[in-house]
Amino acid sequence: MRGLRGTLAVAAVALLLAPGTARASDQADCGSKQVLDSDPVRFVAACMNLAQEGYVEALFNLGLIYDTGQGVARDYQEAYGWYLPAAQQGFAPAQFNLGNMFYYGWGVPQDYAEAARWHRLAAERGHAWSQHNLAWMYLNGQGVPKNQAEAIRWYRAAADQGFVLSQHDLGYLYATGRGVEQDYVRAAMWYELAAAQGDRRAASDLNYMRARMSPTQISDAERRVEAFMPMDVY
Repeated sequence: MRGLRGTLAVAAVALLLAPGTARASDQADCGSKQVLDSDPVRFVAACMNLAQEGYVEALFNLGLIYDTGQGVARDYQEAYGWYLPAAQQGFAPAQFNLGNMFYYGWGVPQDYAEAARWHRLAAERGHAWSQHNLAWMYLNGQGVPKNQAEAIRWYRAAADQGFVLSQHDLGYLYATGRGVEQDYVRAAMWYELAAAQGDRRAASDLNYMRARMSPTQISDAERRVEAFMPMDVY
């Protein structure tokens, strides 16, 4: 099983900023990875201007660069200070990153319960990474009471969005009957969906499963794969 993975809610700073009274140049600069790479002082100044006007994406972007050390010295406490107001406004990527900070103790005291709280807030907004991480925490009783039914629910929410890690882990749970009735067809379905996205472990597990399935079961799983339509949330 895979636990918490990833530090960032986005791979790069390229968020679109909502229209408002801020200068268009600030909006363009604060949303530009190119500006961050070439002129981090200009990037930070633009984001600061927008943050003062309450732009939640600018708050997040400032947290992100301090979190990752892009253009500035890495400073988890500074990152926390920018993420927090964005998260309090309901911005799921900031909630996700706060969840990871509390889980690992990056710039804040390690606190699994607080990590679960932030991941839950993001998960309820449809953030697939947080849904996956919350599922893991329920499965292992970290910050929340161990609850396999809740773990399955959140894995399924992320897997339904096409989130490859959850698809693999859900396949594993159905294959082993952990928290659910053992079901090779459903296991093969989720493994195949994950394998189609390049998950090598899922591909290996799928081959293992198929060697133990009847032709009817294999056909049933393939029909389910063909019928699968991922939800578009986060």
